[in-house]
Amino acid sequence: MTAWKWLREASTPADRVLILILLLLLPVLLWMNQSRAAGRTVQIFEGKTLIAELPLDQDRRVTVEGPLGPTLVEIHDGRAHVVSSPCSGKQCIRAGWQEKAQDSAACVPNHVLVLIPGEAPGNQKLDAIAE
Repeated sequence: MTAWKWLREASTPADRVLILILLLLLPVLLWMNQSRAAGRTVQIFEGKTLIAELPLDQDRRVTVEGPLGPTLVEIHDGRAHVVSSPCSGKQCIRAGWQEKAQDSAACVPNHVLVLIPGEAPGNQKLDAIAE
């Protein structure tokens, strides 16, 4: 007996609709789980050197020594941000909280980058210029 024949004989139309809905929802649930897993760590760079890769679910403060002095990065409640920096523009502090995949804050004068890795939904590959 084939699976389709068994399915028709052993189920009602409501059962078949429920199975169809579940089969259609499965890819969506898998995608949601994958996108939730992305962005669960924060990477902190000084120049091109990865200083630390830390989980976002553990609150802490990290000090990164750059050429201008220390930059303080805080991790709290599943997100990260630059608390203080010796640079003059303070754009890294104004960037606010980083919490989603591919969010970042950069202190360019002090060569410090705070990055939440992962692929954002609908993200396209970088081109040769952006890399």
